[in-house]
Amino acid sequence: MNRVASAVDYTLTEEQLTERFQEQEQLWHLINYFHRRLGNLPSTVNLLIPQEVPKSPIFSLCTPKPRNLAKYCQESGFVVRAIVPPTVPEGGERVRICLHAGNTIKDVDRLAQCITGWVRNTKGGTNPQLGARSNL
Repeated sequence: MNRVASAVDYTLTEEQLTERFQEQEQLWHLINYFHRRLGNLPSTVNLLIPQEVPKSPIFSLCTPKPRNLAKYCQESGFVVRAIVPPTVPEGGERVRICLHAGNTIKDVDRLAQCITGWVRNTKGGTNPQLGARSNL
């Protein structure tokens, strides 16, 4: 093997590892930031968020109106999915949100503002005993 080629391969691999590490750090920052933003949502009977920070970039927002929330977010340009029976049992309906390292704080802020708008516009009112968090 040519020593020059070997050195180049090692340098590229080192650069790729550094880039991946930075992307992973950015993603964890976004996960924690989005979780804090969700924690500031008004309490409502129409949306439950995870109490704990997810261990992955996938957030499940439980709601009896997943299609409604998903459509609201999609109309604002977000790629989110309603997860409904038979994929999940009755009562387990949710909206799945996947963050990516390419997302920005601005993206997360826009999404949190969109969800806040949906909560405020959704009929059903608030339930101070329920709170905005679940034990997912």
